[in-house]
Amino acid sequence: MHKNKWYHFIFPVVFLFLSTLILILGAMPGNKSSAQSKILASLLDVGPETPTIISPESLVIHGDSTLYVNHINTYTPIFTPENTTDQRIKIEVRNNQEEVQRKDCSLKGLKPGQVTLVFTSLANENLTYSLDINVLREPITSLTTTLTSEETITKGMTSRLEVKANTLDFHLDDVEFFSSDNHVLTIDEQGFIYTHEVGKADVYVKAKNYDILSRPIELHVIEGTFIPVTMLTYPFEDVDIYVGEKQQVTPIFNQDASDKTFVIRSDDAKIDSHQVSFSKTGDYPLTITSVSNPTKSKTILYHVKEVKASSITVSYSSIQYGKTTKLHYQLISEIKDLPVTNQDVIFESDNPGIATIDAFGYVLGLKKGSVNISVIWKKDPQIKGVSTIAITSMESKKFDNLNHVIRKLIGHFGVFLITGVFGILTIYFFFFKGRKKYISITLIFLHGLLLAILSEVFQVFAGNRTPAWSDVGIDYFGYILGALLTIISVLLIHIKTKPEEKKETLSS
Repeated sequence: MHKNKWYHFIFPVVFLFLSTLILILGAMPGNKSSAQSKILASLLDVGPETPTIISPESLVIHGDSTLYVNHINTYTPIFTPENTTDQRIKIEVRNNQEEVQRKDCSLKGLKPGQVTLVFTSLANENLTYSLDINVLREPITSLTTTLTSEETITKGMTSRLEVKANTLDFHLDDVEFFSSDNHVLTIDEQGFIYTHEVGKADVYVKAKNYDILSRPIELHVIEGTFIPVTMLTYPFEDVDIYVGEKQQVTPIFNQDASDKTFVIRSDDAKIDSHQVSFSKTGDYPLTITSVSNPTKSKTILYHVKEVKASSITVSYSSIQYGKTTKLHYQLISEIKDLPVTNQDVIFESDNPGIATIDAFGYVLGLKKGSVNISVIWKKDPQIKGVSTIAITSMESKKFDNLNHVIRKLIGHFGVFLITGVFGILTIYFFFFKGRKKYISITLIFLHGLLLAILSEVFQVFAGNRTPAWSDVGIDYFGYILGALLTIISVLLIHIKTKPEEKKETLSS
């Protein structure tokens, strides 16, 4: 058995160092962990330092001039020539009296009217294009109805006819409710059905502006014991709620009441069945009233709070210099599943000589290099996200593909391959004795699998990272290949040197 020399201790030290480094890189944010691949990709970017600028000559807007309420249309700027380098635009919506809501290049219809969408080139402010957008209500082509109760109910009880239409902006003002016999039952403009006499009657709806009727539903009213509502209360006088949050309204009636149907009224809340939500902060009253006994009601005060941002994630992307790209980022809400109320952010570039970013989030690459782009929440500058963006002479897609390949080869496959090599050398010089060698080899292979899994699991807690099982496979394949190549090399050396050792023994 060979004796350990001082330099043999290099193998376990490097092995432990690489294993620790892999876990540290797994826990680092994406824009930092992939720095080595970005550097290598930049070395292969051999174009000139600055771009050839191609100025825009004309600009038009591609998109539909008709927008339905509650629908979203996307509008695209089209520049000529096609290879215009600076395609930044300023977007305005003129004559907008809350008919539409704009987000980037998309418009959402809110109410009927007409607005003018204007795109202006920021490279040449003389280039503008305007498009008149007609916001219309979508035509009603079908109506469906359902009852909230059985089709046979006791006299004195109430029910409701719920209506759905093919349109996204449908509301009850679009239809009229009808009863075929008002002596048996009546139905109000909200679809609530009040029963008066024993008998049967059909209920249905008709669209006010279209010749569309729903299928009639026959309701049977029978005699029975009816206990009226004598009490209606609520567990709280005041309720806290966040903007956009939906809360169920659950009033308390006298326990023996036969009919616990209720209606919710508020000028400020969005009401969907028995759920309420609010679109802006403030204090708003909401009244709950019994349908069968309107004299019983309860008013609650809702305190609507803002949803704040807890962090910002910024996507990495490279940019071919001279061109522009829209920065993709996301405000992470402090309340899960609720959007941040105030979406206003500020953009900053730490090196405007390499790339600038305007107030609309368009990044313009000026020369080769890398730049840190920050997105800062306006309400609290402590909340910010940063991404390192490469400005390259290559087409951005080619550069990102190159960066991706290098990251897999170096950051995953290559590092694990070297780790596997040093792992085998460690056990060869320190644990390759008797049965221990088989146990130690097994442990080394298990160590590689565990290391590959943990390096991906740690990415769950890192910013701008997404774990992937495919990366576990790449990592472990590199580790196994390094280990196997080392084992084969050691065996070949051992086979070659064994006859020479025998010769030396015989000669002595």
